[in-house]
Amino acid sequence: SPPVLRANLTGTAQTFAAPGGDGGRYVFAAAPLIDGSAWMVAAAPTSGFYDSVLWSSALPIAAPLLMLLIAVGVAYFALDRLVVQHLVYLARLTRAYGRGRLELRPKATANAPMEIAMLGEDLAAMAQRLENRQDALKESAEQNRVLLMEVYHRVKNNLQMVVSLLNLQSRRASSDVEREALSRVQSRIHSLSLVHEKLYASPNLSRLPVDELLRDIANHLVAGSTGPQPAALEFDLAPLRLRPDRATPVALFVNE
Repeated sequence: SPPVLRANLTGTAQTFAAPGGDGGRYVFAAAPLIDGSAWMVAAAPTSGFYDSVLWSSALPIAAPLLMLLIAVGVAYFALDRLVVQHLVYLARLTRAYGRGRLELRPKATANAPMEIAMLGEDLAAMAQRLENRQDALKESAEQNRVLLMEVYHRVKNNLQMVVSLLNLQSRRASSDVEREALSRVQSRIHSLSLVHEKLYASPNLSRLPVDELLRDIANHLVAGSTGPQPAALEFDLAPLRLRPDRATPVALFVNE
């Protein structure tokens, strides 16, 4: 036996790999029979030994695992192609509807399972109803806007008519006190008229530019003053928009 074999013959059973007498690679198993005198030794070529161990031990475990992996792969492919892919598409479409793109319609669910195809049809019907309702709301809002603009315009014209009537009346006044009282009433009504004029000209009927309103009120008061020299006005107004119910008392306050 080769020297490496004699070096591994000890008092305990063991296995080890070593070159054989023919130069090949072997796996040896040695166990003592008579302590220090005789051993039982078995040898097998390395490749044949490991192949036999591998197939005899690993195949019963590997075969079910391999079948399981194949089954999982097939199930994943079928699930992705038949279900997940279409659900992801419908989810993207739903998010697009949430962003207001109601004109989109599901087109990639024709080959989907029946339940998913029905879901796509329901989403398309829902988008169509929402689009119709949105169009109706836009039309109604535009009609209301036109009506509200007409109301503001008529109120402004009526207030201007009242101012003109007061102006005629002030010319017939017999005293300065009467003319002064009529002039104050005129300026107040004119301030209210400017509120409706700004609302009529504003693109947003629920908000009007108060900075422009205050500038117009001040200029009107200075232009209508009867002093020897009109006051010189300087404005430093930040842009500000208010609701009509708040702008009206502001206009009257500034007029006073």
